[in-house]
Amino acid sequence: MIVFALFAVFLMGCGSSKKAVRPHSDIYGSRAYSAFLEGDLPRAIELYKKGFAAARKSDHQVRAAHNLSNIGRVYFELGRLDSAALYLAKSHEEFVWAADTAAASRTAAFLAFCHAAQGNAQLGAKWFATASAYKGKNNEHYYAIIKGRIDLLQKSKISDEAALEKAAAFYKKTKDLSPLATINILNAQAQFHKGNCSEANQLLLEALEHVDKTGENYRRAAILLNLSAVNFCAKNNDTAKRYYERAVDCVPKGVPVPSLSEISVCGVRKCK
Repeated sequence: MIVFALFAVFLMGCGSSKKAVRPHSDIYGSRAYSAFLEGDLPRAIELYKKGFAAARKSDHQVRAAHNLSNIGRVYFELGRLDSAALYLAKSHEEFVWAADTAAASRTAAFLAFCHAAQGNAQLGAKWFATASAYKGKNNEHYYAIIKGRIDLLQKSKISDEAALEKAAAFYKKTKDLSPLATINILNAQAQFHKGNCSEANQLLLEALEHVDKTGENYRRAAILLNLSAVNFCAKNNDTAKRYYERAVDCVPKGVPVPSLSEISVCGVRKCK
């Protein structure tokens, strides 16, 4: 199985379009966010849990909800989807009680992708409908990214390319490089499935440049692994091995790495 399937969960949390939220007045949350960005995911979870406990003790409902959401987000990166879904559902409930519809909407959308990654298309569709029922500003662009991620999991293609292009234009205008990196990765996956390895390679390199600028170091390994897979399929074996070695060196703590033999098996038709 190619790396796009092996690392679908890691890649498409693939930071990503839903980053862990950086609290403004939560010392645990701030430390957890730094650990998350640097790839120490177990430490990030530990600190977010402390942040949640502190928020509950001070009766800060929204902060508690954000910590729950962030715990789910990190579990997602670790590939522990059951735990991720549990915490995301709890955070959605808290956001609803706090009348924070924007956060509730995004959490529901990410939860939809989480269930899709588990193979539960019906529950994923239910949560995506829940997210879409909110009418928040600019949510359409976030939904386009989530829908593209679900499409690639279920269909190996993006069903609404126009919506994703519109989202890319919006994030370019706002200079938000994190979702732009995610869009690049999604488009790279789509091109790779078509056998367009050169285009996929370029899109992944651009995504790597974006995460360099955002400081989201935890995302580097997944992009490098995908670059390795693309180059193996393009018969650039030396380059592919180099990307693989770089990925192994910077993979986030707690995230399993596919073997070189798994990465080197090309699971799509030959590169054009």
